Amino acid sequence: MLRYEKAIGADFVDEGEDGLLDAIIGALEKLPEAKPHSRDYHLPGEHDQCDHSVTGECVEEEPQGERAPLFKGERDIVSKPVEHVLLFDANGRRKYALGDNNPNKVTIPEDVIEYSRVSGALTLTHNHPNGASFSIQDILTARQMNLAELRVVGKSSLGKFTYILKRPENGWPKKEKIWEAYLKYRGTIQDALVPRYKSGLISKTVAEAAFSHALSKLTAKELGLDYRMIRVRSRA
Repeated sequence: MLRYEKAIGADFVDEGEDGLLDAIIGALEKLPEAKPHSRDYHLPGEHDQCDHSVTGECVEEEPQGERAPLFKGERDIVSKPVEHVLLFDANGRRKYALGDNNPNKVTIPEDVIEYSRVSGALTLTHNHPNGASFSIQDILTARQMNLAELRVVGKSSLGKFTYILKRPENGWPKKEKIWEAYLKYRGTIQDALVPRYKSGLISKTVAEAAFSHALSKLTAKELGLDYRMIRVRSRA
């Protein structure tokens, strides 16, 4: 069985979407339950989340550098029971903090959308209380707001996760293309996961994590987007 780090990082070009899904499911099944009160750190070499650290480790210390406010903000919202949205400019300064006390959505005001669209330099991060990767609405919002980077953080019994999408050099794809790519794989992934879940082969947590990650990864690949997932795991 592929190790988890390999499963989330490999392209699986030769194996196709079925191979990708099988690898994700198998890797998620092998993840240990998250342990409370443990010190967390990111996978070696994953410096996006931890560019305040020389080693790339996310030990429980105060972040440093331009993106420190972003990392602190994500640390604060990752375990929240309702969604929160934070927006940062290119210099790492927090511009907006939004929330509707709703577990599934946050309404972004029109003036904030317009500011982001014109700027083209904002990073939006938010939390998913169920620990899932991006929704179709997340990606459409990134396009609408012309975000430089879209991020989501979440926590489940499998651990803490950060998901990242960055705007391509030629800009976000058209709305119709995003929907086309999303719908292309949604049914296939559901058809593969539902029987496994109903037969008891995988848990609901694994099914939800595998569905959202596989759908985001395949949709991003179809659209030529840079997609990554980073797992925060307990120090051995």
